Amino acid sequence: MTANLQTIMDRVRNKDYAVQNEAKKAGGSAVAGLSGLLRDPDEEVRQLAVYCLSATGDTSAAGALSSAIFDSDPQVAMAAAKGLMDVATPADAPTLKKALGAQPDGLVRRQIALVLGRIASPADLPELKKQWEGELDGSAKQGLTAALSKMGDRDAQDAFKKALAGAIGVSRLPYLELAEYISQPWLLKPLKGVLSDRHDVVRIAVDGIDDMPQALRTCDLGVVLIAAIGGGRWSFQVLRNKNFTTQQLDEVAQWVDTHAP
Repeated sequence: MTANLQTIMDRVRNKDYAVQNEAKKAGGSAVAGLSGLLRDPDEEVRQLAVYCLSATGDTSAAGALSSAIFDSDPQVAMAAAKGLMDVATPADAPTLKKALGAQPDGLVRRQIALVLGRIASPADLPELKKQWEGELDGSAKQGLTAALSKMGDRDAQDAFKKALAGAIGVSRLPYLELAEYISQPWLLKPLKGVLSDRHDVVRIAVDGIDDMPQALRTCDLGVVLIAAIGGGRWSFQVLRNKNFTTQQLDEVAQWVDTHAP
């Protein structure tokens, strides 16, 4: 073991959260040592080890993170599931499908489902759909709906459209985040309905900056999503910190009418 790796492991044991920067620099060379810390009796040490494994950005960390989603501490399991979004590969799908059925925490299952939606193959679709149909936890069901939608399942896509249309204001935020995750053209028409939702949902005001709005509205987030998914170009610039005018919102809506599949 190199001196640098030993230092990283010691800092994890000492709960020095700045060590994540060193793990990022070390990359895959730190994976084996950090994986051993997942057996530490202190859940905070295990959680920081998971953060560091994620920070390596190396696909070799996926095996250790996949084992960590079975951790008895839900915070450790959630951290592992989030870390897998960037490093998991199709080879990790069998372990993640097992975790989807075994993990008791609905929020963790939600995150596992989102990872599977990115890496699973069409052959996994029937098994995941069966899990979706029997899922009773709302958070996990939401994640499975998005994952299956991303994988092309029409029933899940219809369910997602219905949920997006039925929500309003702040309750729409999770679906807008999931729409960004799915990021497919069939979302353009459903997102048009968001353009009429003028509720404030995200406060962004910063003291001392006069030209920044107090909050972003649902419709503002909808414009950004439609631009990102559909590649639309309009007479105005799309910024993430802007309240769009009624005229601009109408322009986007008209574009969707003529360009959405």
